[in-house]
Formats: sequence, C-alpha cells, structure tokens
Amino acid sequence: MYYYKAFFIIAVFSLVLCVSSDASILVEHKSIDDIVSSWADGDSSSASASGYNNGSIMNPGRHWASTDNFILPGQTESIWNIDRLSFVCGTELDATVSTYRVSIYGQQDGQPQAWDNFLWRYEEVAGSLDAITVNSSLAGGSRYRVLQEIELDTTSLNLQLNGGTTYYVSIEGDCANTENIYEGFDTYYQRFYMLSLVNTATSGQINDTYWYAGEYSSEWNQWQEVGDDLIWTVEGHLVPEPCTALLLAIGGLALIRKKRS
Repeated sequence: MYYYKAFFIIAVFSLVLCVSSDASILVEHKSIDDIVSSWADGDSSSASASGYNNGSIMNPGRHWASTDNFILPGQTESIWNIDRLSFVCGTELDATVSTYRVSIYGQQDGQPQAWDNFLWRYEEVAGSLDAITVNSSLAGGSRYRVLQEIELDTTSLNLQLNGGTTYYVSIEGDCANTENIYEGFDTYYQRFYMLSLVNTATSGQINDTYWYAGEYSSEWNQWQEVGDDLIWTVEGHLVPEPCTALLLAIGGLALIRKKRS
C-alpha cells in the first residue's frame, strides 16, 4: 500500500510538471533601443519589409517575407514546446495592418525552405486578435513610423521544435491601404517591417544575418541572405524531462496492480 501511494504521488506531481513547466528564454535578439532612433529618422537599413501591401496606381502591391535563423539548445532528440514568440516590428506612412502571419521554416540547402513550404504557420485578423498581442507606439520621424511590439502566445498552438536543429522564424503584416498618396508619399511604401540592427553585446544568439524574399508575378525569388539580425525572442520549455518521471510512475503502478491481482 505504501508503494502504491508513493507512485501515485509521483504520477500526480509529474503530470503537473508536464502541463505547467515554466517557460524560459531559448533565443533572444535584443533590443528596441538599438533601432528606434535610426529607423525613426529614416534609416531603411534598420528594417526589412515583410508582408503584402496593396501598393498604388503607380506601383502595384508586392509581397515580401523576411526571416531569421536560430538553433534551440540540446541535441536533435530534445523536444521543446514553444510557449511564446516576440517580435519588434514597425510600419510607416500610417500603414494599416489587416493580418498578422507568423511562420516557422525548416532549412534546405543552407537556406529557408520555400515560403509556402512552412513547418508551422499561424495568422490572425488584426481586428479580432486572440493569441497575438500588439503594443503600438509612435517612433516618430518624417515618414510617420510606428513601432509595434508583438507577442504570440503559442502555448495552445501545438508548436514543438527539436534542439540542435536550424529553423527560421518570420512574421508578416499584410497592409490593406486604399489611398494612393499619403502626405506626399506614394503609398507603395505603406509597409510592415521586421526591425533589425541587433546589439551583439545583449543578444543571446547572434548569426549576423537574416533572409529576405519577394514574390513577383506568380513565383518567389530565391531567398537572399542579408546582414544584421532581426529582433525577436523565442520562449519555451523542454518536453521530455518532467514527463519521464510520469511514465516511470505509470509503469510502476501497472506492475503493482499486476502483482496484486
């Protein structure tokens, strides 16, 4: 009876660990302070377009996507449950984001897999956000640039990745703008951006590059490797470790029940 109770306690405790393990920062690219001033003042090298924009009569809309590579801790057999993805992004010329889209890509031939060959993707309409939270603030500058700090709660979205494996993370914002001119600027430039210029002294993982691709007509251009990491964070927890005790406890309970019968 004593052993039965002991295994029961272990099983309950292990189950709690499996469900409620605290998330920790796995990969971190910082920080907002590195980019706000230069980007707000018109420095386009501090940002990479990512998403679709309607464009204008003079310049039709185009679709861009930007992505950044990362590797989670541990060996390939390690499984991480991703709990939260955070991004530092922005818009300019009073662009209105209609849809946010977050993607995870695998690697093929040393670069991200094709845009429509994603491992995992999630999107929400801006007017009815649920798992996505957006905190907007005016960055300033002559092109009316707005900073967007974006978090995606993935705890219930079934995002699990392996350790020791190269992945690529991306966020896109589709901008449904209808004007052709905004304060003297062509609305072709009303876009959503992933922001860059990471401080290598404060980043948890630096690869010194990000990737960029654009759709022209019906085909995607080859992903192009570009300098300066983008700004984002991955949080999660390791899946197997706490659950091992649960499996042992269940096995022990099964043996006890067999001996008693």
